[in-house]
Amino acid sequence: MAGCEVAMPSQRTDEGFGATGGVPTSGAGLVAGLGGGVPNGGVPNGGTGGFPSGGTDGAVIGGSGGSGGSAGTAGASSGTGGTDITSGGSGGDGGAGGSGGEPTTAVVTLFQHCSYGGWQADLPVGDYTSAALAALGGVSDDASSLQVSPGFEVVLYDNDEFSGASVTIGADSDCLVGVDFNDRAASLIVRAVDDSGGSGGTGGTGGTGGTSGTGGTSGTGGTSGTGGTAGTGGTSGTAGTGGTGGPDHYQACVDRINDFRATKGLPALTRRTDKEACADGQAKSDSETGTAHGAFNQCDDWAQNECPGWGSIDDVIDNCLQAMWNEGPGGGHYENMISDRTYVWCGFYTTSDGKVWSVQDFK
Repeated sequence: MAGCEVAMPSQRTDEGFGATGGVPTSGAGLVAGLGGGVPNGGVPNGGTGGFPSGGTDGAVIGGSGGSGGSAGTAGASSGTGGTDITSGGSGGDGGAGGSGGEPTTAVVTLFQHCSYGGWQADLPVGDYTSAALAALGGVSDDASSLQVSPGFEVVLYDNDEFSGASVTIGADSDCLVGVDFNDRAASLIVRAVDDSGGSGGTGGTGGTGGTSGTGGTSGTGGTSGTGGTAGTGGTSGTAGTGGTGGPDHYQACVDRINDFRATKGLPALTRRTDKEACADGQAKSDSETGTAHGAFNQCDDWAQNECPGWGSIDDVIDNCLQAMWNEGPGGGHYENMISDRTYVWCGFYTTSDGKVWSVQDFK
C-alpha cells in the first residue's frame, strides 16, 4: 500500500474511503493517508488509516543544556583581575534549571500487522534486543506497522544486537512493506531526534553576568558561564521553523501527476496557483500535528494525497508520487491521480529537522 489519500464522497458519487498505506521508498520518509476512491465507480478501497497524533512525552527531551552553570566556579579566578569583578561568574548558577531526562513512558508503539493491528509493544526511549522486545510483548521479525511520537525516531535492524541492514523512521508508518522492512525488525533503538536541550537549559542564561569580568583577564573565566546558554540552542530544534518549496517544485509536482495520467491517455489536470499558499498551510499544519490529512478540505479540495515526513522535496516528487502510482487500480492514491477531476495543486512544508510534508489536492 502506498500512502495516504482522502476524498469527499459528497462531491463525487460513489467515492468510498480508499486503502491506507505507508509506502516510503527511502528510510527518510513515509506516506500515509485516508481514502480516495473510484469516482463514478463504486470501488471502495478498504479501511481507513492516517496518522494518529503523537505521544504524550514529546516535550520531555533531555535537559543537559543547563550544565553550563558550572561557569560559576570560573568566576572565582577573577581575583587576578581585580576584586571588583569577582561577581562576574556567579550568574552560572542559573544552569541548575537544566535537570532533564529521557521519558520513561512509551514514545514508540510497534504492531504485528499493517494498519496497527495484532500484538503491540509500547516502547520508551532505549535499546531493544529481541529478548528485550519480547519482554514488552513484541515478537522479533514479526512487526508490520508502528507509531512514533513527535520529536522521536526509531532505528530498526534486521538482526539481533543492532546489526545488519537498518532503516530509520521518524513518523507513523501504517505498513512497513513500503520501506522493505515488513517482518524484519529483530532489534531496534528508540531515541529523541537530535540531542535537543530541554527548556530548563535556558536557566543557564544567568551566566551572562560573567561578562562583567571584562575588567580583568580572569573575566574570560566568567564568560564560560555563557556556555549555559548553549542549552537554549536545543529549544530551536522544537521551533518547527521551515520553508516552502520553490515555484519550480509546484510545477514539477503537477507535471509529474500529469505525466502519469498521460500514460493512460487521460487529459492533463490544470494547476491552481491561487491555491498553493493554502496547500502549504495544510502541509505545515499536518506536520505540526503529526496527522496526515488533518487539514483536508480547508482549501476547497475534494480529494487529497499526502506524503508525510519525506527526505526532500525531490524525494516527494520522484519517489512518493511514484509509490502512489505503483498502487495501481483500486489503490486510493492511484484512483485520485486518474480521476476525472479538473484541477490539481501541490503544497510543501519543510520542518526544522529537514523532513518534507507535501499534499496534492484535487478538485
